[in-house]
Amino acid sequence: MIPGRHSGHSSLVLTSRWYAALALGVVAFTIYGSYVPFHYHYRPWDEIRGAFLWALEERIHLESRSDMLANVMLGVPLGFGLLGAARVDRTGFGRSVMVALLIWPLCTLFATVVEFFQLYFPGRTCSSLDIIAQSSGAVIGLVGWLVVGQTATNRIRRAWSDPRAGGVPGQFLLAYLGLVLLIQLLPLDLTLSPANVYHKIRANEVTATPFAEWKDPHANHWTLLETGLDLVGLFLPVGLIAARLPGRIWRSPWGLPVVVLCGIVIGLVTEAGQLFVSRHPSTTDALFACAGTTLGWIAARISTRNDKTGISLEAALIFGQLWLAVLVFTHWHPFNFGHPAPSRFASVEWVPFSDAAEKNYLGALDLVLERLVLFAPFGVLVTAVGLGPVGRGRIAGGCVLGLTAAFVLEAGQYFLPTRNPSTTDVVTAGIGALCGAVFARQARAVVREPRSEYEASGAVKA
Repeated sequence: MIPGRHSGHSSLVLTSRWYAALALGVVAFTIYGSYVPFHYHYRPWDEIRGAFLWALEERIHLESRSDMLANVMLGVPLGFGLLGAARVDRTGFGRSVMVALLIWPLCTLFATVVEFFQLYFPGRTCSSLDIIAQSSGAVIGLVGWLVVGQTATNRIRRAWSDPRAGGVPGQFLLAYLGLVLLIQLLPLDLTLSPANVYHKIRANEVTATPFAEWKDPHANHWTLLETGLDLVGLFLPVGLIAARLPGRIWRSPWGLPVVVLCGIVIGLVTEAGQLFVSRHPSTTDALFACAGTTLGWIAARISTRNDKTGISLEAALIFGQLWLAVLVFTHWHPFNFGHPAPSRFASVEWVPFSDAAEKNYLGALDLVLERLVLFAPFGVLVTAVGLGPVGRGRIAGGCVLGLTAAFVLEAGQYFLPTRNPSTTDVVTAGIGALCGAVFARQARAVVREPRSEYEASGAVKA
């Protein structure tokens, strides 16, 4: 074992159970995503065997870079998580290599079995290239653990309890910024060709003048506003988390110009990244990102005058109602309610994520991640209210609130002919609210307890 693994808070995070949960989650996600909407159709063994051998021999050519990248991304956390679960806090590089050599065939076997059983589900595609991609991703994950796994684990554990690195808020902020960047760059159909970027700019696919698209006489301003509000919601947590960072600049009125500047820089960086994918970079979107960051910081400062306490119930109700109003607009606009046609009920996809399976994997991931973020504030508000520790009941309450809000919004879409209700949105909203509640509990724990031996000894001043 690694010396000192049980000191401080380090034993609470990134243990073997964490990595095992990561691997198990990837397995469950892969199986569910490969067979949804679960329209099983029996086929004789000889037929299925022949179809599988044909797929292995013929379907080996690259048809979609984004699909291949999605399969590689599925394999990376699987290999990393399995080896982390087996070797975290254990010495012996040679033994880790031996375990990795044992895990890789299991990852390849898992990918092969998943592809084989797709032949029983019409509409799904069995491909040897998918097996190769997932197996290659597993190799990347295994090598990643061997190279940086234990080192990264130790550093994250130290940062988790050391306020000099931003503590828990700093780590959450970096992780969330990475998530935002991923959402903004999906579907990750990357091109690094300077010629492609040049032609994109020449073709006016980049909006350099703020709000230039709003001046287009053919533009739908309500749709543009809806998109802008989605961006505000996406970047709102950046400001909320920044308000919890250590340092007086983040906790005083003089921090407002710094937050505004950081919001603009973050927005411009994410929009600049869209030059290399099939997205439309816009300085207008960067301003909406700045607005979301700034509003999040202001809301956090107003609602938590004293860092030792949570927000008041009145503030939580006000912010919750305001955010619900934003979601009502983005979900129900243009509010053309009417009596649904008899076929409307039968057209609803009742199996979660079955509608996402009909789209490009990475394009569907974009929508799922956005839904997670937009409903996370409900979990944050429920968990951040009042004093004292937060138990599982409060976290469950935040999740239920997110699920209830999503259910009402999706039920309303049933009566809107231009909208499509989806159980996927309800499930992802509940998960988003749950993630928000867990984050809020961790943030509260940071300000209630000394976070490291540096604070306890007085080396770090308040």
